Amino acid sequence: MTTNTKFHGSAFDQLGTDGLNSGDTYSTDTFDTLVVDTTTASSPFASSPLAATPSDPSLSGSLGADPSGSPAGSDSAPAQTADVSDGTTILYGGDFGGDASLAGAAGSGSSTTTTVKASSGTTTSPFVINITWDSSVASAPAAFKTAVIAAAQYLESQFTDAVTMNIDVGYGEVAGYTLGSNALGSSLSYLSSYSYSAIKSALSKDATSATDTAAVASLGSTDPVTGTLWTTTAEAKALGLLTSTTQLDGYVGFSSTLAFTYDDTNGVAAGTYDFNGVALHELTEIMGRQLLAGATIGSYANSYSLMDLFHYSAAGVRDFSTSTPGYLSANGGVTSIAALNTQSGGDGGDWSSSMGYNAFDAFSYSGVINAVTTGDLTAIDLLGWNLAGSSSTPANTSRPTGLTVSMVTSKAAQIQTGSALAANTSLAVFGQTGGSTADSYTYSIGGSAASGFTMLASGNYGVLTVGSTALAGSAAGKVYGLTITATDTNSGLSSSAIPVQVVVGSTASTTINVASLSGLVSTSTPTFIFGNGGHEAINASGLSGIAWIVGGSGANTLTGGSYINDYVYGATSDSSASAMDVITNFHAGSDMIDLTGLGQSLSYAGQLSSTATSVAADSIAWKTVGSNTFAYVNTSTGSELLGATNMQIELQGKITLSSGNFLHA
Repeated sequence: MTTNTKFHGSAFDQLGTDGLNSGDTYSTDTFDTLVVDTTTASSPFASSPLAATPSDPSLSGSLGADPSGSPAGSDSAPAQTADVSDGTTILYGGDFGGDASLAGAAGSGSSTTTTVKASSGTTTSPFVINITWDSSVASAPAAFKTAVIAAAQYLESQFTDAVTMNIDVGYGEVAGYTLGSNALGSSLSYLSSYSYSAIKSALSKDATSATDTAAVASLGSTDPVTGTLWTTTAEAKALGLLTSTTQLDGYVGFSSTLAFTYDDTNGVAAGTYDFNGVALHELTEIMGRQLLAGATIGSYANSYSLMDLFHYSAAGVRDFSTSTPGYLSANGGVTSIAALNTQSGGDGGDWSSSMGYNAFDAFSYSGVINAVTTGDLTAIDLLGWNLAGSSSTPANTSRPTGLTVSMVTSKAAQIQTGSALAANTSLAVFGQTGGSTADSYTYSIGGSAASGFTMLASGNYGVLTVGSTALAGSAAGKVYGLTITATDTNSGLSSSAIPVQVVVGSTASTTINVASLSGLVSTSTPTFIFGNGGHEAINASGLSGIAWIVGGSGANTLTGGSYINDYVYGATSDSSASAMDVITNFHAGSDMIDLTGLGQSLSYAGQLSSTATSVAADSIAWKTVGSNTFAYVNTSTGSELLGATNMQIELQGKITLSSGNFLHA
């Protein structure tokens, strides 16, 4: 799950994923190593790890965090046989990525290990996940075994294949390899090779759902790949290609140094990671959720998995690359089950960040729940498993995992009184992400300043409103810290509390240095800034989260932060030729001049020629004059001379603007 978020400018999609400080980002890969950074060490296994880099997942648009690099690897693993024929077995570590090192830790079981059937006493599912605990688990917290078993039991409850999947579980190691300090979890899978005709026949015989039927229909009579087709041994059992045995199907290991929330029933604590999501990610890798995409596996070049056969870049166009954008599809690419990751540092068989916070995402955050959805279960069904016809609601499916936010720009002028924010005035609109779109949601306010605000319901959105008493500002700026929580009223489950902050000025001709204000939640928290008095200098440098900056009337000097800055205008008088705002550090790649608060339909006229002297009616244009750039807004019904346009805003420096830099009706 990576965080490459562009900030869009329509009503409810002004989203910033880097704006909140909920924690770091992790990636999930085939030889699943959830990793904190991308330091690479020597390893006999290779491929991209479950890599992670610091990032803030707060508000979701495109969700996740940019990895700073990716561990190197060669997709090699020790082969167990010399030639490839149906049933050949090999141990594969698709996303180990060099983030584990030989340590001599307990692996592959020991004299102190015990075996537990995850289904014992809780379910009658014919699908059994047999767990062998490495001796390393003796040092795990008490909740560790319970959480691993819970994840296994959930999968048992969702699939009805009469097979036993045997896994070895380690703590701080996997198969005797110590997890790197940046690894949340890892997995190794045994693979078996089969012919295309054998796999297609097995899928046909095993078809029990509409997804299965469509999948078989999408497979032609001719093998679409030249090379070797592999399934995991667990997947081969589900397809009837392999008889259940007591031999291991794979290894999983989980970090002994990174903090987990082992029970996410009440959410995931800030600074910790959703263990349930990590465990489900790793276990489903062993069940077959991995792309090989022509990689060399051991000594076998041009290797492909069953999942590769259902990877498409367009309808009818299979995608055998992990760098070409693609998706998983059961019907020949006509519809998508899940968009797949192409981000460096993440595994190609994991979900793209566009799928939201999800157990199968390539990158994962702290402080949030990584959900399993019905679509995720459909994906496993597609890969040869039989989905329970009366399966219970997937874990966390109807729990919100993030928020969208949009400022109520139509109130930008009304809300500022000169010394305070007006009582009973709408400020921002929040929506949920991650929960079921069929459910209903409510929103609540927390934080030290909660008593000064109210949250009004508007359909499935919450409208943050100033309370019955005006919110006083101060000359240097006053901070009001809040948290917003979304709750699914159908399931009763809630998102984590996500922070936002409001900064209110009060006096004209003063300076507000936002990053140094007392009471600031953090510099990365999404921030609404109101100058209030007019003729201020608002300095948001030092902020790394999204910022809405409302200077108000008079000539203001505005400086944005390092992330996304939305300069909001509620009236044409906010910046005129005679009292002009100056924006000192406008970033053309991310910042916006927001004119939606004017309430008038405008068109974007683009850059004016060097000889242009006027601006067309109801339009926005810009021009470089000398060393600076000027934006012109004509709200009248006739053309206006440049020096007489209704609005004029100066941007310091020669900047090339585009239509994306202007939000307007």
